[in-house]
Amino acid sequence: MKPPLTASTSFQSHARAQRKDSGSGGGRATFVYRHPLLCLCLLLLVEDVLWLGWLYYSESQCDCPEMAEVKHELQPHMQQQQQQREVVRKQIWQRTQIQDYLYASKKTMPLGSVIPFFEGRNKSTYYMIPDVYNFLPEEVLWPDTLYESCSVVGNGGILLNSSCGPDIDSSQYVLSLFDFKKEKMITDFIEYLKQYDTSEGTKLWTHMFHYDSKAKLVLRAIMIVRAMGAKSQIVSSHPVFLRAVNDFWKENGLTSERASSGLVFTTIALAMCKQTHLYGYWPFPVDYDGQEVPYHYYLYDYQHTQNNTFHKLPEEFKLLQKLHKKGVIKMHIGRCKQ
Repeated sequence: MKPPLTASTSFQSHARAQRKDSGSGGGRATFVYRHPLLCLCLLLLVEDVLWLGWLYYSESQCDCPEMAEVKHELQPHMQQQQQQREVVRKQIWQRTQIQDYLYASKKTMPLGSVIPFFEGRNKSTYYMIPDVYNFLPEEVLWPDTLYESCSVVGNGGILLNSSCGPDIDSSQYVLSLFDFKKEKMITDFIEYLKQYDTSEGTKLWTHMFHYDSKAKLVLRAIMIVRAMGAKSQIVSSHPVFLRAVNDFWKENGLTSERASSGLVFTTIALAMCKQTHLYGYWPFPVDYDGQEVPYHYYLYDYQHTQNNTFHKLPEEFKLLQKLHKKGVIKMHIGRCKQ
């Protein structure tokens, strides 16, 4: 079985999460994700993409005393932790085939094959055509060895004033999520793209095959990025992988309709990293000390506080907490030591 992405390869899509408290640059590699590169097409179709911002809130009450245990609970011996991580990693490899399906390729989506959209909105059948096929890489580039450590950065307001930036950036690989303020999407995205577009090994991770209704728009965005002369290779998540991630977590207790983007990122990190550290995963209105915290750390999305039907973030948190107790991951929910 193949192991997991070289340190010279980074997966980025939209913009790296800003960690204002860090005062430092990024790690050696970064996997930054937000829904497709649609922001480049907003001049044509602004309202059609706003729903893609996964800004969710759950009305579930915070059982803060229980949640606070994640800071203090004893974990298994290091050898047991390593064994647990290896077990989970192998389960993910076998269940998701991430080494072949992390993103779509000519190998897994041959010319003329049926496109298995993750969530098709009509009953039509779509086939891979040359205009799309020619944009796909030959296959997934998977590294020879695991990353030693990875930081997965969620959007939780718990990150504010946490001083966790240096800890996050000290990892060999960083996976982070970010969302843009509507009126700044286009200009911000172009500026962020420039800072990532530094090497031929950089990859932008998009979702061309998430919804059939969005495929043309994402393809247009890809064409625009290429026309800009970007060095980055643009890839699209494979619907088979996204579906398998859903199935994996449902087999492990998830009851929501689908896994959140944060849980998808955690899955990727568990598959490619020896040690996985989570930051900014906190779906509750108050922290472990009972202090109110914003839903996201970038503050402008207070209006996005409706209960959602897609994710159950408190439930996901408890699933991750179980992995933390076993030593599979390390959750950071308080201030980081300087």
